[in-house]
Amino acid sequence: MKIRFKYIMITLLVVIIILGIIVYRGYFYYPDIQIKVSGLYNEHSRTVCLNNDYYRINDGNIYNLDDQKSIYQTSDKYAFMKPFGNLLWVIDNSTPDNLKALNSSGKVVKSYSIPDYINDFFINDTVIFCVSSNGIEIYELYDDGHKKQLPIDYSLVFESENSYSRLYKYSCRYGECLYFDMDSDNYANSYFAVDSKNQNIISSNGRINLLLFETDRIVYTESLFQLRKLYEYSFVNNTENCHIADVADYTQGFFEKTPYFADEKYIVSVAQITTSRSIARDGGPAATTCKMSNHKSDCLYIINTDDCTKSLQYSTNTFERIIYADSKKAITYYNGKYLTYSLDDWSVIDSQAAVEIQNRGSYTFEACGDYIFIFDMNSDELLNKISVVN
Repeated sequence: MKIRFKYIMITLLVVIIILGIIVYRGYFYYPDIQIKVSGLYNEHSRTVCLNNDYYRINDGNIYNLDDQKSIYQTSDKYAFMKPFGNLLWVIDNSTPDNLKALNSSGKVVKSYSIPDYINDFFINDTVIFCVSSNGIEIYELYDDGHKKQLPIDYSLVFESENSYSRLYKYSCRYGECLYFDMDSDNYANSYFAVDSKNQNIISSNGRINLLLFETDRIVYTESLFQLRKLYEYSFVNNTENCHIADVADYTQGFFEKTPYFADEKYIVSVAQITTSRSIARDGGPAATTCKMSNHKSDCLYIINTDDCTKSLQYSTNTFERIIYADSKKAITYYNGKYLTYSLDDWSVIDSQAAVEIQNRGSYTFEACGDYIFIFDMNSDELLNKISVVN
């Protein structure tokens, strides 16, 4: 009898321990790490690829990621760079000639003076398209260092009854500009510019969020929080259609960069659901927090561009962060591993160890070219790079 009672007590104790572990992991345990995916935010990429070499800018210092050699330095801590042609183009407001073109060795081969309130830009041939407080500005750049502003003659193409806006368009051989004039003082107007090959797009902060630009049509929403209601405008037929996509609409959950990815097949966006489940109870849930202690799930939203009403939704596990997505796959970080999922059925098709991710660490993930680069968020040290090519 005593032996039987002993076995019962041992079994009960084991059950209590197991239940305790389940409760602890489910309600109290959490990874004490921060993961920031830079591509999900409206910020300039700090890592760029030029002629198969990768460069990084940090506090005004531009260096080659392979040999860590600095090629250019400026006192402008907010300087940013973008690659076009065979050159690195840098906005450096520490000097009057604040637009500089560098070769791979860091030598300044061209420089221009442009307004210092430029927020973003792209270069197509000899022309630069800029986002400013006035919307879009275009300048012709000459080899001798001077520039000439080109006029933008917008034409009204459509007045929407659904989204209470008027759409204006300007086209030239270098690219196209769109201007959404909102019929309300409560909403900011929106400006967009796209190059002639539809490879680069820049935009101002406004009410309209452009999801897809094609030669014959555009797809957009009234804000990044209204992904379920999509507007499709045809430049060919001069018609606008409103589509209700079959996706959940998390009002405060979508990251700033919406879409995260778009091509002729899919529009891909990422949202996050958070909780206040951590022991610390440090202020409750936040929509786009990098703290995994408040993470419940990432949500991948995939809209078919052929029919905007058709869509897919995939959700990650708790504490699993989406770090990359395109039209074929998504890559996540989860429990010490990088997992690659197929978008066909959300099955894991690849797995690799993430030994650099440690408890109490803070990390930045930045996709560029064929790789995802992982940096220490505090020191900006490159810790690893993983391929996104199958």
